[in-house]
Amino acid sequence: MILPDLGPLAGEEPASVDAVLASYDHSNTINLFALGALVAWLRGEAAAAGTPEQGPRFRAPDVALPKLASEADVSSETWQRVLRLNRFGDRAQRLILASMYRHLAHAPAFLQRLETVLAPIQADGSLDRAISANRAAAAERARVLARAISAERPALSDKIETGVSAFVDHAIGKMVTICRAIRVARTS
Repeated sequence: MILPDLGPLAGEEPASVDAVLASYDHSNTINLFALGALVAWLRGEAAAAGTPEQGPRFRAPDVALPKLASEADVSSETWQRVLRLNRFGDRAQRLILASMYRHLAHAPAFLQRLETVLAPIQADGSLDRAISANRAAAAERARVLARAISAERPALSDKIETGVSAFVDHAIGKMVTICRAIRVARTS
């Protein structure tokens, strides 16, 4: 995985920050491959050959996540920061508000630090390049995984593909890179 350098983000934060990051890093990675395989299958883009990579299976982190914050749950300043952070790594049309930022909204000081380290790599294009490279690599692996799907095409396959691909190509696709980069920076 290609990760942009965020510099160090280690420091005293509520335990919920690392719990959120661990949970999203684990689940978004699984979701990217599983839903990516479904999208490839629905599009008829399963790989003609190849064997899925075998690697270690990591257990899901046993953590408690804070409440998923809404605009009414946090200050206006924090909510605006959530929305600005969501634009990092995004294409021109934002489709989905990444829930990781809503979980992290309960740690507004951390969100402020996060915005400070993400802004330069968004501005210089390195965040977008890393996300794009990681999306492409994940799509290749997902096409191989799609070979294992043997089912009849559902009646609404086009609508299903449109809905699922929005998550794969947008929110999950960008957040896998962002979340992993943040976790690495937290341990630096």
